[in-house]
Amino acid sequence: LSYGVYETLPVKLTVQYHGHDDETECAEAFKVNITLPEKWLDNPTPASALKAHFLKAYRKKHPQAELSQEEDEDVNLAIKDESLFCFSRELLADQAIITAVLYDRQDVWVMGPADWDAMEARLASMRKLVVDALQHTLRSVRHR
Repeated sequence: LSYGVYETLPVKLTVQYHGHDDETECAEAFKVNITLPEKWLDNPTPASALKAHFLKAYRKKHPQAELSQEEDEDVNLAIKDESLFCFSRELLADQAIITAVLYDRQDVWVMGPADWDAMEARLASMRKLVVDALQHTLRSVRHR
């Protein structure tokens, strides 16, 4: 595929900040629907451009928020991972090319260091619940 040869349809993404989990209350939540510029689709554009675009709007809206105080390199984009947990996300590298890793109408989350830590802590507690339930089940099963 050569850039600029084919006509591209507009690609719209929802980029949002809501802490580590969409279900918990977040005072500085922010969501924007972004139609990617044609030049981003026609050229290999890194995900860091999308992150910078979002952070500029976020910092304007919430200048005192914890995420606004973070350095750009400490803030990451994330997409839904393959797990069944709704809150679990996968890191999207800054150098990843937008057209290779994202698709039309995809949800993208912005996460700071505290959000990653909170997500990992919640995943650890959920893993413990699963392991405890399995151990209980195995103890209760009669083998013949």
